[in-house]
Order: sequence, then structure tokens, then C-alpha cells
Amino acid sequence: MPDVAQHLNTDGPTRTCVGCGRRERQGLLLRLQFDGDARLQIVSRPGHGRSAYIHADATCRTRLRKSRLLAKSLRRAITEDHRQQAAVAHESYLAQLQTDPTNGHETAGA
Repeated sequence: MPDVAQHLNTDGPTRTCVGCGRRERQGLLLRLQFDGDARLQIVSRPGHGRSAYIHADATCRTRLRKSRLLAKSLRRAITEDHRQQAAVAHESYLAQLQTDPTNGHETAGA
């Protein structure tokens, strides 16, 4: 598993993970948000509308299936399809980090 903590910013406010319900610094969580096609995606910068946060680990991705926190955070009904979209986006994002640890971000000294 990639060192996600190294990639993410550790400063800032705290947010609640929609997988496990633990509070964590916002910069240590991945942001889930609906895109223009109403699909849940991991985004690096906030867009328009509400967002939810999840830890970058498989346990929280698994717990997301049963958690009610996603609907609460996004303030809308969440279907099984939405949960699947979130899980796929989460898994794809982590796979991308394994192949490109900077994920388009500059690293110190680069």
C-alpha cells in the first residue's frame, strides 16, 4: 500500500470518515464528491456541492457499504450504485497512487 499520509496534507480542520466514523485531519482523508454526471468521485479540490471524506484504507472502503454517514454527509439519498461508485473511485485512486505516488503533485526538491 502506498504511503498515502506522505501524499496528503496533514494541516487543516477535522472531518469525519464516512467509512469508520472517526474524526481526522481533513488533509489525511480522501474527498468524495458528485461530479457533473452525478457519479461519486475522489476529488483533490472542492467543486460545487457537498462532499464526504474517507480514510485511504480498505477497511473504511468496506465499511462504507453499511455506513449511513455517506448519506448524512452528502445530505441526499444514497443508492447501492452510489456506494459502488464510491468504492470503485476509492480503489482506483489508491491504485493510481501506487503507480504514481505524486499523483500529479510536485514533490519537495523536484
